[in-house]
Formats: sequence, structure tokens, C-alpha cells
Amino acid sequence: MKSRGSMVSKVVVVALIFFFLNFEAQAFQSQFEVGGSVRLRSESKANFNFDDSNQNYVLSQFRLNANWYATKSLKIYVELQDARILTQGSSVVAELNDEARPNIFQDQLDVHQLFADANFNLNKTPVHLRIGRQKLNVGALRLLSSLEWVNTARVNDGMRVTIGNTSKLWVDFFTTRVVPVTPGAFNDYDQTGSRYFNSTLSGFYLHNKSLFDQSLSEFYVLHRNSPDNNDAVTTAGARLDTKREQLHFNAEVAGQFGEFNGLDHLAYMLHVEVGYRLEGAWSTPRISTAYNFGSGDGDPNDNKHNTFDNLYGLNHAYYGYMDIFGLQNLHNWELVTAGKFNSKLSYRVGFQTFFLAQENTDAWYNAGLGVVRRAESNVESAHVGNEIDLTFNYTIQPKWTAVLGASVFMRGQYVDETGNSNVNPSFLFLMTKFSF
Repeated sequence: MKSRGSMVSKVVVVALIFFFLNFEAQAFQSQFEVGGSVRLRSESKANFNFDDSNQNYVLSQFRLNANWYATKSLKIYVELQDARILTQGSSVVAELNDEARPNIFQDQLDVHQLFADANFNLNKTPVHLRIGRQKLNVGALRLLSSLEWVNTARVNDGMRVTIGNTSKLWVDFFTTRVVPVTPGAFNDYDQTGSRYFNSTLSGFYLHNKSLFDQSLSEFYVLHRNSPDNNDAVTTAGARLDTKREQLHFNAEVAGQFGEFNGLDHLAYMLHVEVGYRLEGAWSTPRISTAYNFGSGDGDPNDNKHNTFDNLYGLNHAYYGYMDIFGLQNLHNWELVTAGKFNSKLSYRVGFQTFFLAQENTDAWYNAGLGVVRRAESNVESAHVGNEIDLTFNYTIQPKWTAVLGASVFMRGQYVDETGNSNVNPSFLFLMTKFSF
């Protein structure tokens, strides 16, 4: 396993090499920029286990970053992060594990990002090279995301190359590994017990904005490899995002093959969304409806694995703000309306309904890809429940925002059949962020 120190050393060495090569012979006045952000969020979770347990806590996140433009072609970027659980309410029954590793709540003063950027031309084709600790946000973020909602966020160590004109046609190549967060120590690669943190991820994305008018089409192949877990999952997919005046349509489909836990793996996902903006109406709302599907395993005893591998997606934004679902063994229908009261205040109202694709033979998975409830053969209903999310976003100043959100989950027959549940979970949060 590679230590954090060795990775940082390699980044520094590569950066120095680029510097002394000096891609452009012309003189350049180096530049230095400093910035950062402060974020506070209070969360209150009630009955998340469909019992009387509650969680109340306040999270803090502080980031400080620096850009050094060494030449016109070379930039060095470093970002420090301090993320903490400031307080936990006395009514907490299910205590937060602030020492867990990896950790989504705490990362005490660590190197969040550290990378070198190099830009040059190859036969008149623009090339952008990034090496080091970085955020991997690609496509619609359904499969690859830095997960900014989480207090510690997600970063990867590795390399990413972008070739082509990013306003027309370009391709991304990358090979990375997700960095596990160790709250009170350096973030390194000791075994975490998680197949996703013990994996390397490689792939490419082809982006095309010239195939259709006002459209973006994408084609990709991803490969997640974890020999320790007998995983070698390849994902091939395509995505289309297009607009016609007020009408907006996007769709994504992906298939998977390979091995998962030593079993033959074959799975797929589908997303379809149609939206329409009511120009001239009060608050100029956008109304959209979407369907999401992630395959499940119909036979746990056939030595095959058919549950879709959700990889490293931004599930929080897509399958309910309560993070009770990921794109695995799932049928999900969504209806959303969002608009602006004025230039500073906007709103979003979302309704989601959830069914399991295989209610008797596969599990219910949450946004973190963990099992909420395992398969039970005597279940008669696949309907897990419905969720309503309401959020208000207020811009206090150009770099200072506040967000208020409230959610409730109304359990379905599946929940009642698989446990002694007589309550509905709810979620309330208040978040503010200031950037400088």
C-alpha cells in the first residue's frame, strides 16, 4: 500500500520537473492566489431506523487553498481542510462514530487537495494534465462525484488527462484511487474494510457538444479493480443532455460486466428525465419528472451477481435528500418543481417514490451503498415508501449563502413487512457557507 507521504513526494517531484522543463520559453511573471471557505451545518434526524432514535449535531468545515501559477502552462494547487463534529445533542441515541475510518464527518486539518496542472498542445490539440490529490467530477455525477454534501467530501489520488477542445469535443482519461479519511491522522491507504476504498478506478469519458444542437452527448468506459475483494467491474455507458427552448431532456444508460466478490457480474442502470420551464409564470418554475433504475439480484444462489455497482456517485442529489437510497436494486420515480421568488431566494420541492427491483432476493441499499435491510423471501410488497424534500436557498451576499431544508419519509408496506416499524423518519438541516 502506498503511503500518503510517498504520494505527496511524487506530486512535488512531478511538479518540479514540469517547472524546470518550462513549457513556454517566454518570460512569465508568476502569480499566487489564496482563498477558502467556511461552512456550518446543523442536522436533526428523527427515527432514521424507523424507531425512536434521534441524531442532532452541528458540523463545521473550513478550507484554505492556494494557487501558484508558476508559468503560463503550469499551476500548483494546494487545499487544506478541517472538518469536525462541533456538537452532538444530548438526545442522540445512535451516537456518531467520529473515529470511524473512512469517515464522512471528521478530518482534522489535513491535505484535502494537492495537484499540479500542466497545459500544452499536441499537434495543435489542447492537452490538460492533472497529477496528484484531486476531485473527480465527471458526467452527470451519477457514477463519479466528489460528494460535496458530505462534511469531509471525496478526493482521489491519481492522474487525469483531458485532450481536445472542451467547448466542442474532448476526452478525459484517468486512473485514480479514492482517499480514505482518517480523522486524527494522515489520510493513507491502510486497509479500510471497504471494497470501494480498496479499489483503483480507471476509465475514459468522451464528451461531444457538436453532435446535436444545444446538446451534450457522452460515452464512457470505467473499470473498478480490487484484487483483495475479487472485484473487476467494467461499466460502459452513454448519456444525452439536450435542450429545446423551455424543454429539457436527459437520459443515461449503462451496463456492467466482470467479477464482483468473485462472482460473474452482469448489471445495468437507466435514467430518463424530462423538464419544462414555465417562462413568464410567477417564480419561473421548472417542472421535471424522472425515472431511475438500478438492477438487483434475482437469485442469490446462482453464483452470479446482478446488483448494479453504484461506484462513486452523488446519490444525495438524485435519490432523496435523506440519503436512504442508492442506485442499487431500485425503481425510483421523481417529480420536482424549482424556481426563484427573487434574485436572492430560490426553492425546490421534490417528491420521490421508491420500489425495490427484487424485493425477495436482494437488499435495500442506502446512499453510502450500505445495506439497510436484507432480503426476506416472504415479502409481498416492493414499495419501500415515499419522500418529500423541501429546500430554500438564500444568497445573503455574492459569496455567502444559506440553505434551509426539511424532508420526511413515509414508509411503505415493505418497511412494515420487514420490521416492527410504526414511525416515519424526518430530516431537518440549516447550512451556511461563506467563501473568500
